[in-house]
Order: sequence, then C-alpha cells, then structure tokens
Amino acid sequence: VPPEWIHGPGPPRLSRGFLSYKSICKTPLRVLAKVLQEDMLAKDTRWLTATDCYTLCQIHRRRQEGGGYPHTYELRLDHSDEVLMTAMREDEQSACRIFAQSAASDESSEHSKEFLGAVVPNFWGTLFTLYDSGTDVDALLQREPFVQGLPLRPRTAVCSVGYETNLFGDCPRKVSADFVRGSRPRLENLGPRWDKKLNSYALPFFGRVKKASAKNFQLVVNGDSNTIFLMFGKISKDLFCLDFRGPIAPLEAMAIASAALAKKRAVS
Repeated sequence: VPPEWIHGPGPPRLSRGFLSYKSICKTPLRVLAKVLQEDMLAKDTRWLTATDCYTLCQIHRRRQEGGGYPHTYELRLDHSDEVLMTAMREDEQSACRIFAQSAASDESSEHSKEFLGAVVPNFWGTLFTLYDSGTDVDALLQREPFVQGLPLRPRTAVCSVGYETNLFGDCPRKVSADFVRGSRPRLENLGPRWDKKLNSYALPFFGRVKKASAKNFQLVVNGDSNTIFLMFGKISKDLFCLDFRGPIAPLEAMAIASAALAKKRAVS
C-alpha cells in the first residue's frame, strides 16, 4: 500500500477497508476477495498437488561470508536445472519464507503473488510448521492497523516436521512428517544401520548422496524400505539432493528440506 494513501496529504485515502478519492468515490476493497480466492486456489493446484512419480531435485544453498545469514535455497530440477522454488531464512530463529521460481530476495513480500508459504520453527528446533500463503491476521492487524477491513485470508497449517530431542548426538536423528490435509499417513525416517567398514551409520542412497552427514535421511511409512517417499542428503558443502514422490507435494518437500537445513538447539 503506498504510504501516501494512509499518511499523505493527497486525495486518495485508505481507511477501514475503503479506498476513497476526495470523498467522492468510495470503493470497498472487499470486492477483491474473489481475486484472493482464485490466487490461493491456483497456488494449491500448482504447489500442493502431489504426483505418483518421483521428482529428482537439488537444493543449492547460498550463505553470506563465513556461513552468515541470510541463507537462501534454490530448488532446481535435475533434468533441466529449472528453478522451481526459492526460500530465504533471515536468521537462525526466523521463519523460512518460500517463493515460486526465483522470487526470494530481501525485497520479497509475503503479500506478493509469488509467495507460497513459510516454515515456522519452535525455539528448540524440534518442530517446524509449514503455513500456506495466507496471512497471520492477528499479527498483521497489530503491526498495521490500517488494514482493518481488507480482504485477508487467515493462514492455515499444511504440515509439520518433527525432530526428536537428541542433545548428545549419541544416536542418529529421528525425523517425522505429519500432514494436515487429506488422510495421509505419518512419515518417519528409515533408521540407518551401523556399517563396520565405514565405522558409522549408513543408508543406501543409490548414488544420489555423496557426503556423510547427520542431515541425511529417507522418509518411509512403517519402516518399509521398499518405498521411499522422500530422500534428502548432502552432495557437497552447499549442495543437497531432494527427491520426493506422492503423497508429498512440492511445497511440502521444500518445507521438509528447509527444516533439515535449519538450526536446531536441541538436536545434535
């Protein structure tokens, strides 16, 4: 919203959900509610619809000098190098905001058509919740009271990613994913086995993962290793593999990966 519409001396004024011009034309902005609904439906269709085939991707992480924040993540298709999504985390405790294509930047707005959702961590880094592109209405009204009366769609939770507390790092990480929409089963990481030759825990990543890392995991249902629904692992310092299939949708896969790359105070 242009600042002059709220605080400036010019004739256009925004107040209580109405845009007026010299008190002659007074337009209720709730007429734009249908546009908002169509935008949300289009995003759900494109980014929250799963397919049965595997999608093979890589995540490129970009950090400031010395590993500092902000961190940005690019999700690229393996076969074409097309950028599907980008995400930005401003600091270790902030939400990770996800945008379509290459839209994530310092100037990116959560009210833009490219904004897809945000992954919000708890303090300990043991729970990460993906919200859709709706608005945290209470927080917005407290911060910007002039938006009262505008057509705002409250954000809703899409899925959550949990990490079991593990302060000492004496055993592999335990990861789970729960989905709000639809009757989908909980996904849990496949437990790695101890490899005597490597003197470490190991999982078969079929050549997709190149580096050993505590971040590496595979998500399955009921420990069934024959069907891997998501695989995440380290290729190099700032390059990671992310392969997934239904019932996981692209936005949910990106959220799970961003949780894997986040700071965790209570997970070694």
